[in-house]
Amino acid sequence: EDHIIYMNFESFDYQTITTEENFRQKLNALLPEDSNKIYLLFDEIQVVEGWQRVINGIRVSYNSDISITGSNANMLSGELATLLSGRYIEIPIYPLSFSEFLKVKGIESSSRKVDNAYDEFEKYGGFPSVVIAEESIKDTILSGIFDTIVLNDVA
Repeated sequence: EDHIIYMNFESFDYQTITTEENFRQKLNALLPEDSNKIYLLFDEIQVVEGWQRVINGIRVSYNSDISITGSNANMLSGELATLLSGRYIEIPIYPLSFSEFLKVKGIESSSRKVDNAYDEFEKYGGFPSVVIAEESIKDTILSGIFDTIVLNDVA
């Protein structure tokens, strides 16, 4: 456990880390001093300007496994693609298809409930957090998703 570092940059603890230097300073405080393998997990890393150089520095300097998640489609373009060329695996994640939506809802494709399910799918889409939410908060969750997408694309 002492060789696992998880940072969610949307969490209260890490939301003030927005620059390469802030990120480097925080990691210096968290990285173990021995040479055992470390596991680093960074969620919503796109909010940190210059994160690519820090990640590449860790990759070069430490025996590590690094997992990065983010909601910006341009995360692996430009500098990171150059720095990590051939050293990363991109796993795009998409919303549920209609058949996956039906499985999550527990609806057989031959059921009479399919028409109503399709109306819901058409209205709200296939974001898993929305699909499993109560009807009364689906619009709020969708609004949060779309606000995040717009903010990330602007940034």
